[in-house]
Amino acid sequence: MLSLTDEWSRAEDSNAEAWLFRGKGLAETQNLAAARLAFQRAVALDPISSDAWLRLGRLAVQGGLIEEAEAALTQLNRLNPELAQCLALILRPALEQQDYSAPNACSAI
Repeated sequence: MLSLTDEWSRAEDSNAEAWLFRGKGLAETQNLAAARLAFQRAVALDPISSDAWLRLGRLAVQGGLIEEAEAALTQLNRLNPELAQCLALILRPALEQQDYSAPNACSAI
């Protein structure tokens, strides 16, 4: 999948969906820094992509980048309150200095 998304994002550099899928593939292979950059590119190209904001926020929480996660949450609150609730549930433990763990209801997103 990564080789396909690599080709796709190179061929269609201004296609937010290509960068979103690239980020998903990179996140699955635990290349979190590169995934974060891909999701950032996706939201820069398509600022109303709820999926990209959620994934960027989740990576931010995982990386301890709380301000970035809160910024993603702000965007999600405007775009998709249901997904914002999922990110808020993930962010809350980080704000309380607890271990990161995704709630079961939102882990498949």
